[in-house]
Order: sequence, then C-alpha cells, then structure tokens
Amino acid sequence: MGNFEMQLREAVFCRKYRPLMFYAFYYEEELKPLSSGIWLQEYFSFLYGETSMGVFGMAVDWLGFGYAALVASGGIIGYAKAGSVPSLAAGLFFGSLAGLGAYQVSQNPNNVWVSLITSGALTAVMGTRFYNSRKFMPAGLIAGVSLLMVGRLALKMLEKPQDK
Repeated sequence: MGNFEMQLREAVFCRKYRPLMFYAFYYEEELKPLSSGIWLQEYFSFLYGETSMGVFGMAVDWLGFGYAALVASGGIIGYAKAGSVPSLAAGLFFGSLAGLGAYQVSQNPNNVWVSLITSGALTAVMGTRFYNSRKFMPAGLIAGVSLLMVGRLALKMLEKPQDK
C-alpha cells in the first residue's frame, strides 16, 4: 500500500482531518476542501478504481426502466381486468427481462443485447396481435413502444464508444 493510500485510509477511517466530509483528493498526496457530494464521489472512485463519474455519475437507463415498468404493469392490468393468467405471466416475464436489460445498459452502455432481444420479441408478438385485431390497447401500445425501444437500442449500438 502506497503512502498516499495509507494517508487517505487514515483520513477516512481514523477521522484525522476534520470535518471529514469536506475534504476530497484530486492529486497525489493533496487534499482539498470541497462539498461532501464531490468528496464521496472521489472517494468511491478511488476505492473501486473507476473514473470520477464511475460510481455516482453513471448514466441510469431511465427509459429502459420505464419501459420495463410499462410492460409489467400491462400484464398486471390484464390480469386484474380480465383475469388473464397468461397476460400476467407474460407481462411479468418480459417486464423482468426488460428491467434486467435496463440494469445492464446502466452498468455498461454497450451491453444492449438483453434489452434488444426483449423489445424485439415484444415488437413481433404484439405487432402481430395488433395487426390481426386492430385494437390499439394493449397490443398496439406495447408494439409501438417496443419498436421505439428497438430503434433506440439500435442507435445506441451504432454510437462510437466514448473514451473515459
């Protein structure tokens, strides 16, 4: 363990520097007074070996999580209104897969495969149901939103990886 790391651990765990929450490190062996949020961000970045945006600044895939909630709630509503157990099972299954995909995209923006396969399957299945029934609810809505998710994820795949 290097001298700087020992000093940092002493500052964090032994509370050598007061007030603790207003110090952050930027350069080797130099502590600067900053706000508590930046201190925590830099400290966790140091612990996990990530960039300064690695722990608190990661991009959460809110659209993906919203899509997962929409799919799961559609299955629950289908069960509540019509007593459809297959609708409940499919909604919760695909909603869970979409949530897992959104989590993976949040962790690594290039890891879109679970989200892409889930939204692609829902586009095909619900698009076929919408084509045959011509009813917008629920098949048309889920098919349209799923198609938008497929397009969004395809664009995300085409983006150049960003250097961090």
